[in-house]
Amino acid sequence: MAAGQDESTRLITQEMQKNRGRIYALLPQMRLYHRLLRSQVWLPFVMRGCLPHINREELHTDQWGLRRTIGRDGRILTVESVPREEPVDIVTGSSFAFGVGASSDATTLSSRIAQETGRATVLLSGHQYGLAQSFVQFMFFSGRYRNIRNIVIAGFGEIFYFHTCASLFR
Repeated sequence: MAAGQDESTRLITQEMQKNRGRIYALLPQMRLYHRLLRSQVWLPFVMRGCLPHINREELHTDQWGLRRTIGRDGRILTVESVPREEPVDIVTGSSFAFGVGASSDATTLSSRIAQETGRATVLLSGHQYGLAQSFVQFMFFSGRYRNIRNIVIAGFGEIFYFHTCASLFR
């Protein structure tokens, strides 16, 4: 055992490694998402953000560290690529909105919406974002567009958890 590590810590660590092995056998793309937890950048007001310019089969990020959306006919949609006047839908929220666990950019919530509707859809969420961070991101980038049609907020579970935790201390 390592210095300062008790038997229970060692057993928990072994169990976590076995569980990750099972996860990776079923979902190999999760290796990348787990690596992202160790490599993030500091963003004012948002705190941690995804690294910019990731170019992997499972995940691509733009200069802002935002994941791209794949629309109909393979159109790549990012904050920069959607013209100011074009009607746009915005997806924001927690890690689910970001697409943690997705096998590619084309299988995220924002991509599915863009493919189904045929409209430009931009993702303004990040890996491990909470709703507050997503709203800050929304404030930074939503002003680029003159015609926001729909805003999808994925991650309302946080509101439930916040309310539940707060009620324990009343």
